[in-house]
Amino acid sequence: YMVEGAKSYDFRTIKSFSYSDASGFDALIELLVESTVEHLVAQVGAGAEAVQIFESHAGVVSGLEFERLIIKPVGQIVSEFRRRCPETPIIGFPRGAGAMYIDFVEKTGVTAISLDTSVSLEWADKELPKGFPVQGNLDPALLLLSGTPLTNAVEKIITCCRNRPHVFNLGHGVDKATEPDVVDKLVQLVRSR
Repeated sequence: YMVEGAKSYDFRTIKSFSYSDASGFDALIELLVESTVEHLVAQVGAGAEAVQIFESHAGVVSGLEFERLIIKPVGQIVSEFRRRCPETPIIGFPRGAGAMYIDFVEKTGVTAISLDTSVSLEWADKELPKGFPVQGNLDPALLLLSGTPLTNAVEKIITCCRNRPHVFNLGHGVDKATEPDVVDKLVQLVRSR
């Protein structure tokens, strides 16, 4: 958003910048890496017991540029943050990364991975390293329905993740139309399993 100037659906401006001025773009990324580390360290100083690095638009980055634009900067953040806060878990969230989740896990050094709603948990269990912690990935739209669809989805997620450490979570943010009592019901449902 910093480069696009507003919400974008095609990310034309930022993509053009990253391809046409790689050194300028890398300088911007370096500033963002430094700022992100400072922010995460401050979060721990304020009491956070774990941190999460969001790459909300990882899915729009081409496979050819994923290493340079996603893995390298996140790896730098993880490395510097871990130097300063060695005991704090780091969850990575490369939303929309698809099969690149594997490289993200293997190359960034994150402690756990958050999965978006497009990721099949069966695929994740098969492809991600055995025992690697995952977080996610309930579709937030199910909180608008409640009832049987929500219960069935919760059961499936818990069943699929039973063989590895798992933090139950949504696959992305809570929809603004979600009723707070449905969130409470979800918490109770998860705790009862």
